[in-house]
Amino acid sequence: MNIFDVKPKFLAMFLFFSYSMSAFAFFFVFKNREAENFYYKNFKEEISNCSHDFKNAVAIYVENKLIGIVENESIVNDVLDNELAKYKKDTISVNFQEELKIVNGIYHISEILEKNELQEKLFKTTKLNLKENNIEHNLSNNDRILNVKYTIQKEKSISIPFKILENKIPDKPIGFKKIECIGKNGKELCIQEETYINDKLEKTTLLERKIIQEPIDKVILIGSQIQNKKLTWPLPFTKRITSKFGIRSGKFHKGIDIADANVINKKIVASHDGIIIFADVCRGYGNMVKIISNNKIKNYKKIVSLYAHCKKISVKNGQLVKAGQEIATVGCTGHSKGCHLHFELEIDGKNVDPINFI
Repeated sequence: MNIFDVKPKFLAMFLFFSYSMSAFAFFFVFKNREAENFYYKNFKEEISNCSHDFKNAVAIYVENKLIGIVENESIVNDVLDNELAKYKKDTISVNFQEELKIVNGIYHISEILEKNELQEKLFKTTKLNLKENNIEHNLSNNDRILNVKYTIQKEKSISIPFKILENKIPDKPIGFKKIECIGKNGKELCIQEETYINDKLEKTTLLERKIIQEPIDKVILIGSQIQNKKLTWPLPFTKRITSKFGIRSGKFHKGIDIADANVINKKIVASHDGIIIFADVCRGYGNMVKIISNNKIKNYKKIVSLYAHCKKISVKNGQLVKAGQEIATVGCTGHSKGCHLHFELEIDGKNVDPINFI
């Protein structure tokens, strides 16, 4: 169909509709561009205003944890260097114990710290005041985020104690003692490494030891002459034994009893050299004398002899006596049924039968 075949009325309506649509489209596009320009301008102004609240800065992380933000890296370096400088004197190595990381970025100005604020955050130490028994104690509680680890080398002089040597002298009796050489301590220089965390000692490692002066041993001369003779019989008047060593009437008899007719007042003698350690009344033993040897007899270290039921004692405590020397007289004091000498012998702390040693 040809357009000229359409009736003029319909043609006019068609042209009017097309013109109206074109005009509407033009108006819509124009208004949208005007709105876009308006919003773009406002957004640009807002961005411009906001940009004044943000700036380039550096963030400090310790063990991957954000600690603070400062304007530039030089502030961080100053804070760290100032802290390390406190520990650098006489140190082999000094560093921070924790892992430290610095990250550049854009941050809001409200988050940026001053230099002293960063220093306080990293190295703050809380002071604790404790009161005990009305006495105040000032203590430090270490809650620092960043800790300084440093190592120093020290030289320490240590005393080496001398040894005590005993040299036996065969021609001198047991009990003889003489200092031949006075001992003197030596000196040793120890070189060691000490590792500290914030002035607290954590580890000590010994690197080297040098002996500066050898110790001089103390030498003591000891007599070792042995008396091979047997003990002396304690009652010269008689050798008659009326009661033996061992079980007697269901009880243990610790020594031997020596008696005979007319034995009263007869002298009792020391059976060996020694020192009087008891000369007095002792319960059932009555008047009693006790002697401890001051010399070695038949390779035994300690010999103690006991003389009981005496009538009269003729020695005193602490007195030195010789074998065969009179120490008392026979009697019947204490729990005794008649005049006799009760004689005991103790060797190295154990009661023995005296017959085997006399």
